[in-house]
Amino acid sequence: CPLLCNHQKIMTLTLTEKNQHQYVLRQKMHEYNLKAEACAQEIARLNREYQSQFETPLFDEMFGG
Repeated sequence: CPLLCNHQKIMTLTLTEKNQHQYVLRQKMHEYNLKAEACAQEIARLNREYQSQFETPLFDEMFGG
């Protein structure tokens, strides 16, 4: 992951170092997933808001308004 990670060429990696690196990556992944979900919700809200401006209220449609 060239944009998100600070890769360094390490010849040997202890289990603890590997686990720590994976933990940090999982934290970043979770953070980005939360941001992506927030963006998806905002897109859905905008779509609903846009579509609602074209809806005629049922009362006006039935009885004229």
